[in-house]
Amino acid sequence: MLIFLLTSHAWMKQVIFNWPAPNGDDITIADFDGDGDLDIAACATDMYDDYPYLYIFWYEGSRAFAPQAMPKGAAGLAVGDLDGDMDADIIFSREEYISWYENPSWTEHLLDQAYGSYAMDVDVADVDGDGDLDIVQSREAVNSSSPIKLFENRGGGSFVAWDIAYHSRADGVAIADYDGDLDLDIAVVSGRPDWPGKGISVYERANNFTWGDHFLSGNGDDYDDWYIACGDVNADGRPDFLTPWPRIYINQGGFSFAPINLDNWDHTTAMRFRGGCDLADLDGDGDLDAIVQAGSENMTQPRVVAFYNDGAGNFPRADTVDLTHTPYISGIKAANMNPEEDDCVDIVANGANQLVIYWCLPLEVREDVGSSGIRIKPGLGSFNLLLPSSARIEVYDATGRLIITRECPAGKQVFSVNPGVYLVRVGGKTLRVAVP
Repeated sequence: MLIFLLTSHAWMKQVIFNWPAPNGDDITIADFDGDGDLDIAACATDMYDDYPYLYIFWYEGSRAFAPQAMPKGAAGLAVGDLDGDMDADIIFSREEYISWYENPSWTEHLLDQAYGSYAMDVDVADVDGDGDLDIVQSREAVNSSSPIKLFENRGGGSFVAWDIAYHSRADGVAIADYDGDLDLDIAVVSGRPDWPGKGISVYERANNFTWGDHFLSGNGDDYDDWYIACGDVNADGRPDFLTPWPRIYINQGGFSFAPINLDNWDHTTAMRFRGGCDLADLDGDGDLDAIVQAGSENMTQPRVVAFYNDGAGNFPRADTVDLTHTPYISGIKAANMNPEEDDCVDIVANGANQLVIYWCLPLEVREDVGSSGIRIKPGLGSFNLLLPSSARIEVYDATGRLIITRECPAGKQVFSVNPGVYLVRVGGKTLRVAVP
């Protein structure tokens, strides 16, 4: 368990699952059983996509998840109500097929199969504006023989497949109305230094079988971006998109995008860089922050990092969430997974060997500041805790190690510790104290 101290909250790392395959792939989050809390669907494969896995992790409260293996595995995942019955179905794709599981029976419906290229990302949206959800799938072909596909939902479980474009090594996709003409377009990223792809394009929809290609950059620049995310980061009404480079493409209008690097992680053409990203309001200030994980077999320092938006699409502050979690072709998502405890956003990250969650712990009390009658005051080699009622106390050091557990009555309690910064859990609240 690791805790990372931030200015307004902390992250506590919990391993949800150890994969039987070495490469954790995509994830998605939804309330699959309609019980009011969020569950996780996640997948993993071996290096060659021969032995795939797909699990649903049911949230049971108190930060606990129950895994359920699904009959078939996947590399790419999406979620949406495909059949209009008001529950969340799961769309999953891999090298040999794209299918969807119908919730709640989890009956499989095959959409396509045996097309001879890796099936990477998959996304859902009402692409044609007819009121139901369609499916977009990227296909990571070595050459141009396998197109990006649109599966048009005709209702009643019937889909018609359309070819959008021939985009070699298509990986991440993000659907949005990038040009403001009230229909949906598709951003696609691809490329790898030792197996180059086309690069980055945004495909403009004219109709289901006519798409204009707005090419942004080639494979030597922003390559191997497996999962991307879109959203309006600068409140100008135009959707932007984020890649795990990490880089934001700011929408200038007219399919013109300005690439803004959030950081430079010493990318080289030998790195085979891989990762995932998401956009969410991590600090509750009303704008979208960026969450990025990156790593590969040639990247010396894997990382999970949060970049905080100043509201104008600038990201001046970054917090390193983890330097020990190694992603592969791995998705990352942000959502409040335990609303019964707090109202802040947690981070779920798939990885090379593990599915993990970083629980957001709001720092409700700082040094010598009261909240709900609780007061904490540092002293030399100790800190005092004033409790209005009895409570269970847990003290963690800066590395996340639990060093003290104590059931305490109401009143003043004294804790002797070495100099340093500590997180103190008092029931469901999290406090921070720096001891000289």
